[in-house]
Amino acid sequence: GSSVPENDRLASVASELQFRSLSRHSSPTEEREEPTYPKGDQGGSTRRSWELQTLISQTRGKDTATRQRPIEAVQKSVKIFEEDRYREMRRKNIIGQVCDTPKSYDNVMHVGLRKVTFKWQRGNKIGEGQYGKVYTCISVDTGELMAMKEIRFQPNDHKTIKETADELKIFEGLKHPNLVRYFGVELHREEMYIFMEYCDEGTLEEVARLGLQEHVIRLYTKQITIAINVLHEHGIVHRDIKG
Repeated sequence: GSSVPENDRLASVASELQFRSLSRHSSPTEEREEPTYPKGDQGGSTRRSWELQTLISQTRGKDTATRQRPIEAVQKSVKIFEEDRYREMRRKNIIGQVCDTPKSYDNVMHVGLRKVTFKWQRGNKIGEGQYGKVYTCISVDTGELMAMKEIRFQPNDHKTIKETADELKIFEGLKHPNLVRYFGVELHREEMYIFMEYCDEGTLEEVARLGLQEHVIRLYTKQITIAINVLHEHGIVHRDIKG
């Protein structure tokens, strides 16, 4: 007979085998047995036809995987980078540490200190004492110029935190023209910011260097004694009066 009908029959067999492998009764992930081929010389021709179709199918699959691979590679690299960065920040205590010792400032928070709610920007340092440094600062919300005292402490130094909180609690109830106004605090893990009225005319020490007339000295002395009297009326001893 002619070889053409035989080739058509072989192609039909290969097509039927491929259809069966993709039928609804089969799973794309399950292993498939290699099909049985007709006996005789046709086996080699059928096998070549099957292998050709399988190769085409695998090649298409590889093309799809190749198109997806760059995106998957980028996603994987980003994930690895983020995980490494997170571990490094944890190691350096940059993140994940604030809530580890919340009791370090519980004593301050529980006494009901007045806390500031405005946004602010630090300025220049204008003074420094035994317990901290003083800077100018400006309220971003209102533009008001203030003085900000920075007090640093150890996270577990409950004694210093409690003493500072007690003093601030006293000042919250004081309001007098001859006393510096107190606005509130902002508390962080290792420092406290105290916001006060800014006296832009300088210190008494700076003014005294220029030499003062007697009536000016009397005016300043009167203002100081009035302020001290207000403190005494509230049962407060200053203990740190200086120019």
